[in-house]
Amino acid sequence: MPNLRAIWDNRFFDAATLAASSQAAGLPVINVQDRLRKRVWRTTSLAGQYLVADLGGSGLEQRPPVTALVLINHNLTPDGEVTIESGDLMETHPAWADILGYGDLGYGGPGGYGGVFNAEERSFYVPDPLRIIYLNNEGGPLEARGEWQISFVDPANPDGYIEVGRIFLTYFDEYRYNFFPDSIGGEDDSEQVLSRGGQVWTDIMPVRRTLSLPFENLHDADKFWTLLFMVKKVGLSQDWVIDPVPDGVARRHFMALYGRFSEIPEVSRQFGLHSEFELNFIESL
Repeated sequence: MPNLRAIWDNRFFDAATLAASSQAAGLPVINVQDRLRKRVWRTTSLAGQYLVADLGGSGLEQRPPVTALVLINHNLTPDGEVTIESGDLMETHPAWADILGYGDLGYGGPGGYGGVFNAEERSFYVPDPLRIIYLNNEGGPLEARGEWQISFVDPANPDGYIEVGRIFLTYFDEYRYNFFPDSIGGEDDSEQVLSRGGQVWTDIMPVRRTLSLPFENLHDADKFWTLLFMVKKVGLSQDWVIDPVPDGVARRHFMALYGRFSEIPEVSRQFGLHSEFELNFIESL
């Protein structure tokens, strides 16, 4: 069973030169490099839509291989497909993974066994879709490459266009030790003010998901391996993708998060050299 995965070092894609098959006025392809998930690239039609990212060819031998593609806040339907190409590598993946595996929900749950959300369920359960695709190259070697093309096929999309927010095209890190259990919540930054005249002024903000992952009974070496990497390398100001259940496609729809650390974790020492701490995340704006 894979452990917690983090997709965070997106510096090469964020600095890449981008080209697109089309782009709507005011919604250019460079928006996929913007940290705000609400800023999107929108095409002008559905047919033959793609983007090309030139990550640069120098220093490829020093770069880690590209092993993951993440699409944040997309409008693709379950009938859509995403194709990733670079050199001799070409992979096609469904735009949505199955939401239900055996025993995930009881009889009559949303989507049906092995299915995907319908349009109404997608709007309710996953208003800002996030698709994580792990590349496999059919068992061949994955490596750093300079130019990548991401193509989208979704001919029955009712919007009449393809829309994608932030994109990650980089490697993932999988941690040696996993969390248990987990807590999922939300945070609402909306504010209400009552004026002296009796009027209520409301500043409505989007509700952002929160995720808490406790790690227990860790030795010092484990503690420092995780904390130093995840906190010092990523920090509190960087937005990144966390996938707590890489092999659980059903739960990933609810638990995978594009966000950041909400606080520096405190480490509590238990008996002997054992320690515990909790990683807390909040969804990005």
